Amino acid sequence: MRILPVLLLFTLLLGACATPPVVEEEDDAAKPASESFDSAQTVNEDGSITISILWDGEEVGTIEKEKPGDGYSVELMEERGSYAYFSVNVTGLGGYILYGGAHSVYEINPAEKLLVNIFEGTPGNFVTDISGSGELVSFSGTGDELFINHIIPAVQEDDTIFSYEVDEEFDAAGGGKFSPDGKKLAFAASIYGDNVNTDNEITGLFVIDLETDTVTEITREEGTGEVVWQDNETVVLD
Repeated sequence: MRILPVLLLFTLLLGACATPPVVEEEDDAAKPASESFDSAQTVNEDGSITISILWDGEEVGTIEKEKPGDGYSVELMEERGSYAYFSVNVTGLGGYILYGGAHSVYEINPAEKLLVNIFEGTPGNFVTDISGSGELVSFSGTGDELFINHIIPAVQEDDTIFSYEVDEEFDAAGGGKFSPDGKKLAFAASIYGDNVNTDNEITGLFVIDLETDTVTEITREEGTGEVVWQDNETVVLD
């Protein structure tokens, strides 16, 4: 029996005098997250790794991980208001991954020094996007040796699942991206047969209206492409 690529959705619980000019101090809060966020890794005696998450040089929290062969890469994903999101991936993953992403995703509130693991994937699962409200996380994964596409809760307190089937002609589905207003999710689905690591793929672009639970195929193109929203209504494969 063939297992179709599917999409799953869980709901979630983010003057003029000679006086010297006054030089205003830079507001740290206005700095881009890319300049504030940093991390450091320490290898412990048992081989495990402690990852320290830093914001403007101050520790927000730590993450304990088992030591893989090449350590971990830590990357800032985005900042939304008082919160920022970052990924932790195993370094040096080999092989061809059609729809990749982040293995683990964390949310931090630097001002409150809060750090929460909002997604921890099993091997082969990758986060692809977080909705604008921070309430939904889209991820792609492999199951039964076939690619499966999911949406899950950022904080897994609600087990409600909504499933969206992809036509059986497609061999893989993933790369989900939320529209700026969070009302839609676009994803790609590919036909590659036995040639997954070639340029001979056909990629379909689909949009799920999360308010009506309808799925619409937008286009179908040769080759592969990344899902890119240009505005709340326009999405393309780039």
